[in-house]
Amino acid sequence: MKISLKDVLSFGGLLHADVLAGKEKLNSVFIESVTTIEVTDHLIGDWVKENQLCVTTMYAIRDDLQQQINLARILKEKKCAALVVCHVGIWIEHLDKSFISFCQEQGLPLIKPDMQISYLDILNPLIYQLMSDDKKKISSYRELDRKILDMIIQGETLSNIIKKATKCYNNQVTFLDSYCHCIYSNKKWKEVEAEKIYIRKNFNIVFSHLLRKGFLDDIELLPYKLIYLVQTKNNVLGFLILDIPPKLETARNKILQIAEGLNTICALVTVKQTRTIQMKEYYIHEYVTDLLVWNFRTENEAITRGIEAGLQLKNKNIFILINLNSFRNLNDIDKESLYVEQVRIEILPKIHQKIINIDAEVFLHLYSDQIFILLYLKNQKEALTVQMDNIIHIFEQNKISVSIGISEEFQSIKNIPTAYKQATQAYILGRHYFGEQKAIYYEDVYFFQEVMKLREKKESILFSQKILQKLIDYDKQHQTELLHTLAMLLKYNGNIAITADFMHLHRNTLLYRKNKILEILGYSPFEMPYYFNIIMALQINEML
Repeated sequence: MKISLKDVLSFGGLLHADVLAGKEKLNSVFIESVTTIEVTDHLIGDWVKENQLCVTTMYAIRDDLQQQINLARILKEKKCAALVVCHVGIWIEHLDKSFISFCQEQGLPLIKPDMQISYLDILNPLIYQLMSDDKKKISSYRELDRKILDMIIQGETLSNIIKKATKCYNNQVTFLDSYCHCIYSNKKWKEVEAEKIYIRKNFNIVFSHLLRKGFLDDIELLPYKLIYLVQTKNNVLGFLILDIPPKLETARNKILQIAEGLNTICALVTVKQTRTIQMKEYYIHEYVTDLLVWNFRTENEAITRGIEAGLQLKNKNIFILINLNSFRNLNDIDKESLYVEQVRIEILPKIHQKIINIDAEVFLHLYSDQIFILLYLKNQKEALTVQMDNIIHIFEQNKISVSIGISEEFQSIKNIPTAYKQATQAYILGRHYFGEQKAIYYEDVYFFQEVMKLREKKESILFSQKILQKLIDYDKQHQTELLHTLAMLLKYNGNIAITADFMHLHRNTLLYRKNKILEILGYSPFEMPYYFNIIMALQINEML
């Protein structure tokens, strides 16, 4: 479906917007899709489309006129429909006259909405208008009750819209999603359960029949019912189960008309919600990226952008990073997509349920192969540790390996980049020294990173080898493992029983080795100050 640029300026966030360039193009330019732009280099030409409305803040190039002009040139070359620059006066002080003139010369319409208008104010209404290009659905859409259309436009829930529609149609209806979860039904609970069980048990047969014919009736186990496949051009959304009168032949056409009307409603609402969610996720992803590198002029600007995305980060003081270690072993793009989708759909909600016990307004975001958590913590470290263990257990149940890093408390969201680095170092060091499936606080591994720095210094390496040299030479000469034995004894705090069990040695054999170590060194490595030197030497040589 296409919409003229003139029509686009007559509703939603672009109503009353200023057209700074290309006014003569309003009736001749037609829009087929819409996107947001924050990447403003030459690579943008690889993914913008013809007849696409491009929405941006130009924040990254706000002080670079030449880059702004290059952006306009690329968009024109790609035959984009128009450029919308948001938040002029907030994120970018003003649009240079030279830039406006260039757009006019190139015939690229340049639009400036009110400075308070957000991306979503522009995107949602436009996506809604563009989302159906199927003539049959458009025809059905026009026939729907005006109140139902208003509900769709206003973003009412799908269950409420179907409830209103079924009341108009005066029919008993169940709507199941593609997983056979009940989205809406005006039938009795037992009846709905019977419908769900039937479809689940006969899923392949039912689905195959529906793909061929679109509907299924004359069902022995579900008498006087018609199952209708709810779908868009690209996706299966679920199943409608409608009650039909006993005289099937005379009732089928009427029931099918009702099913088609409900299918249109479900398709419109679901596609609208899906695209809105996708755009919001994209916006949040860009926002999180800016947070990690602090791409803001002021703290208030960062907070305002968060509020636009429905996020309140002002009081957050802890950054938690969950690294999905299992992601490293995936080499197939399709498997990666399924893996990420599993985490998004099945695991994120469970994590959220655990964390809201600490902070009801916690921010949770899946960022590639990592999950970011920002929360407010006040004297609740013990409670947080318990919830981290619970979260690890959730991943273990799903056979997913993770490592968790937790930053120190920070005072301002301007410190988020530092907190992110701390959480990253915590999970990396924790995974290296303590293994996977652990939640590690940055403060607990701070000195481990200092040891890692010592490994890069030649002087430290030579000195550590000097401390261990007697045991190294003895092991080499006698084919023994005294140095490794010492490392294990120190690792298990000198506990003979635990160390012997771990090394599969008899207790007396271990005691003999311990005494031999004392004899060779000429001092006890289990007492200060020798204990500290030995520990550091083993760490630098990566033996502990």
